[in-house]
Amino acid sequence: MNGSTERSAELDAVQREWWLYLLFGVALMVLGLAAIAVPFATAVAAATVLGLLFMAGAIVQGMYTFRMRGRTSRMVLHIVMAILYVLAGLILLAHPIATALMLTMLLAIVFFVEGVVKIVGSIEMRGMPHRGWLLVGGVLSLLLGVLIASRWPASAIWAIGILVGIDLIYAGATMIALSLAVHGVFPHAPRLAGEH
Repeated sequence: MNGSTERSAELDAVQREWWLYLLFGVALMVLGLAAIAVPFATAVAAATVLGLLFMAGAIVQGMYTFRMRGRTSRMVLHIVMAILYVLAGLILLAHPIATALMLTMLLAIVFFVEGVVKIVGSIEMRGMPHRGWLLVGGVLSLLLGVLIASRWPASAIWAIGILVGIDLIYAGATMIALSLAVHGVFPHAPRLAGEH
């Protein structure tokens, strides 16, 4: 299947399920506004979720250990892993500020990589309607990553909520614009420079 055929198949899929993209876009915008409204709570919530994920990992390791009867060396390894997961989860849950510091730097890296991926994606999506918005999203993500990293560690408390909120709002707006464009609501919507 060549690139033109793949792009046509992608566009057909979006056109068939445009309303799902619309709902997804609205949900992303609502989540983004909530994250901006309470940035510190968002940072603490992110730290809490990460701690809970480690605890869930411990449970999975423990369950897997009970299924390994007769393999003592591997059982010991999985028991050690479960204990480490529990300890990591407890530390993250007990120290949400330190976790927010770590997550802030991780967030900077994620935004940077996401920006590069979006920019490359916009270049590869020649012929798709309104692909310039993806390019703008990529540039914004790249800039957000640089901003977070340059203000670290002071940015840890507000950065997670505010910057994730901004990214979610923009992603939601992009999904809404895409869904309405392929559905024909804005068939002659202005395109950004660089679109063909």
